[in-house]
Amino acid sequence: MQINADQAAFLAQRDLPDGKKTMKAYLWKVCGDTYDEEHGA
Repeated sequence: MQINADQAAFLAQRDLPDGKKTMKAYLWKVCGDTYDEEHGA
């Protein structure tokens, strides 16, 4: 289920001006944002 949700979120942001163009880049951004939130960066 998480894969489907991630793919849908990726496709929704891909064509935005600051959207990530590859799934790999998108996942790095999502994971990085989560890390930053958890560690107060």
